[in-house]
Amino acid sequence: MRNSPFKSTTDFKPLVAVIDPAIREPSIHCINQLMINFNNFRFVQYFPGLSHQKAYFSQENLNGIIILGSSAFITDYQGWMNDITNFSLTSLEKNTPVLGICFGHQLITHSLGGKVDFITQSQNRRAGLKKIEFIRPTLGIAKSEVLHVAQMHRQEVKQLPSMLKQTAQSDEIEFEAVEHKNLPFWGLQCHPESSRYALNEYVGITSPEEQLLASTSGQRILRGFFNEVLKRSAK
Repeated sequence: MRNSPFKSTTDFKPLVAVIDPAIREPSIHCINQLMINFNNFRFVQYFPGLSHQKAYFSQENLNGIIILGSSAFITDYQGWMNDITNFSLTSLEKNTPVLGICFGHQLITHSLGGKVDFITQSQNRRAGLKKIEFIRPTLGIAKSEVLHVAQMHRQEVKQLPSMLKQTAQSDEIEFEAVEHKNLPFWGLQCHPESSRYALNEYVGITSPEEQLLASTSGQRILRGFFNEVLKRSAK
């Protein structure tokens, strides 16, 4: 088993909720990868898009939330999306860190008053490896750093609400990463959680060298979020 990048002097393991908004099949391979790479944390999983019922989440002893990607569209807003939004915003008000990935990034930004729509009128999917540049320091990534990350999406954030700030950009997408000005929310258009299987089968990154680039960048970003969870869990 791979060693976690975090060392703890106690038996305490922060609890992180992983919300998978999948509407066809869950991202089990990516969730398993998270659990292996960050095994000094405990995880609870939710699949609100698959249940077709009202989603019930528990905030008991919760230390962090990750909202994954989905093939659902923000422009086709459904009731279970509102359940995720209410749970996440309530948790943020309690200073619980929330990381939105792709769909999760779009969902929370939309719920705060931002605008989300298709990248192009043709609604074509963007997938593969791309470079993003950080214009502000965030999640342990320095200003002006460039990372190679995995992308797979049809929609993007078109406009930010006043309480969010842009932290990264690319030649293709303006709001590659965002951060709340006052609360512990971070949003990413890329997929740092992608497993090698997901990179190969879904994202279309088949070169071992490019898979390593995407995985290494993804782990750096995720490590920054889990550091934020640890910091707030210790208070």
